[in-house]
Amino acid sequence: MPIVTTIVFALVIVAILSWKLGLKFLAIFSAAFFLGSISYSCVEIFIPRILESGRFYSVPFGGFRIGGQDCALVLSVLCWVFVWSFVLYAGLKKLGQKSKYESR
Repeated sequence: MPIVTTIVFALVIVAILSWKLGLKFLAIFSAAFFLGSISYSCVEIFIPRILESGRFYSVPFGGFRIGGQDCALVLSVLCWVFVWSFVLYAGLKKLGQKSKYESR
C-alpha cells in the first residue's frame, strides 16, 4: 500500500509542477490518471455493495468475469483515464475562452 500512496502523491506533484511550468497536456494527463484510478477504485467498490455481492467488478470492461486477465483491468483503468482527460481538457478549454461580453 505505501507504493500506491507514493504514486498518488507523485502524480499530484507532477500535475501541479507541470501546470506551473506551462506543460498543460502533461498536467491534464497526470491529473486524469490520478482521477481515473480513483474513479475505477470507487466504482469497483460501490457496485458490489449496491448489488450486495462480494464479487470484484471491473467497469466498463470485464464485469465480474475477469478471472485473472490483466488486460480487462488495464483497459478499464485506461477508459476512466480517457474520460477524465476529455473532461479536464474540455473544462480547461471552456475556462480559457473569453465570453463575448468580456471583450467589450
